[in-house]
Amino acid sequence: MPYRTSGKITFMPEKLVEGMIREIKRHTKEAALLNAEMCRKSIDNQKQVVTGGNYASLEESTIDIRRARGISGSKPLIATGNLYNSIQVIPDDDGYSVVVVEYGEYQNEGFIPDKIPVKSNSAKKRYAFVPNVNAIEVPARNFFDTPKAFFRRKEYKNLLKGFNKRMGNEISKGKVVRIR
Repeated sequence: MPYRTSGKITFMPEKLVEGMIREIKRHTKEAALLNAEMCRKSIDNQKQVVTGGNYASLEESTIDIRRARGISGSKPLIATGNLYNSIQVIPDDDGYSVVVVEYGEYQNEGFIPDKIPVKSNSAKKRYAFVPNVNAIEVPARNFFDTPKAFFRRKEYKNLLKGFNKRMGNEISKGKVVRIR
């Protein structure tokens, strides 16, 4: 005759649940902060966050327009620093979100501008903005994303180890009843 045993948990102490929820929220915030840091690193390293490929180079006209505005450099997504500095983590209803200024979405996904620069006087490198009748696209420079690979990265795995340890500590605070 087989021996059978069973048991059930009839309660979950509120203090234990509160501690577990606190640790889940902490982990969510840490993961969001890491994701924001990785978005900034993508810009720093000039690499697509998902594929790891290099960003498309700036057009000569964009570099010339930057110079005319007193902005040096030819790296994509790095001009005034507004985009880079706008990457932040904010709390929301479900946890935390990584946000960026609105035009960051266009840079991330690529877009077709209404007007494009056309040289009006090549000797002075001046440009006029004309309608974009040929639908010339500004290429995507994917700096802002949470790809599946994010969860396989060493940095995230270290966060996860800390979370698992802290969650284990919270669980160990619960009352243990042995069933014989």
